Amino acid sequence: MSESTCKITKLVDYHDIPITFMDSAVSEAELEAEIEECCRLAGVEALTDETAALMSRDECKTAEEFKELVRRELTEGRKQLADSQAVNDAMQYVIENSEMEIPEVIIDRETQTMMQEMRGGADGSLASMADMIGRKMEDILAELRPQALIRIQTNVVLQAIAQEEKIEVIDFELNKFCKELYNISYFELKKKQGEEFVEQLREELKLRKAFYVIMQGIRDVNAPVEGETEEVPAWEENREDSGEI
Repeated sequence: MSESTCKITKLVDYHDIPITFMDSAVSEAELEAEIEECCRLAGVEALTDETAALMSRDECKTAEEFKELVRRELTEGRKQLADSQAVNDAMQYVIENSEMEIPEVIIDRETQTMMQEMRGGADGSLASMADMIGRKMEDILAELRPQALIRIQTNVVLQAIAQEEKIEVIDFELNKFCKELYNISYFELKKKQGEEFVEQLREELKLRKAFYVIMQGIRDVNAPVEGETEEVPAWEENREDSGEI
């Protein structure tokens, strides 16, 4: 292997990635705490039918309707967070269960790149940035190095998946991607920035498509298997028993 290239020696099965999703259920205590916070922010003492209409801008007519609204919003937020965490966990699973060879020189280079990205308001030199935040440059580099490694590993894995799946990006897809990013066509961007620039965008889109393959392979280990029924929360059972829809 060249000192300036990475090599993947084992790629884990990314079509079946066992992930434990975060629990998105909202407890009664959490619900009550959120309602209390809503009342505090609205400047009302307690949740009533009248204050429910006020806090929901007449979307809810009763206190119970407001409770259900808050519960739905909290649950949806939890589900979005759980989905995001699951995607991160899936990427980590693929990296940790694959094997690759990454030269130290590439990790050093990526660490320096991340350091450059952190410069912010410094005058442009790494030393001046270290002085600005009152830390030794060696300490900052040591802290960034693990993050740089993960960035490299992610890129290597995605490239391997793209190759395994024979993922390609046709000009039509690239044209759409360019319009989304820069609001101009692929051909116009190629004239302005050059072919190398747009080909880098093609590679980025290819890796995004590879990442989508990983997302499709996520399996919730706590999901009910075929023939099992998912447990219904107590508050949902109560609504069914009461005839609510």
